[in-house]
Amino acid sequence: MTPLNEELDRAMRGESPLMDLHQMLVQDLAQGMDRESLIRELESLRSVVRPQTEDLVLEALDLFAGWCHPDMKL
Repeated sequence: MTPLNEELDRAMRGESPLMDLHQMLVQDLAQGMDRESLIRELESLRSVVRPQTEDLVLEALDLFAGWCHPDMKL
């Protein structure tokens, strides 16, 4: 399981999966992870996760694309 897949799993167990994942992605970026690498990894996870988790992945990709509230954009 990749670190991002583990973050998705933790977020899905929380009360606010998107907010939890957003915080984790913000931390990943702050620690120097490359934005494009995170996007590629999210895209690659879409085909191997459960449908409800895929929805969260798509929402996370929207955060990178700017299809969200300005405060949530990554």
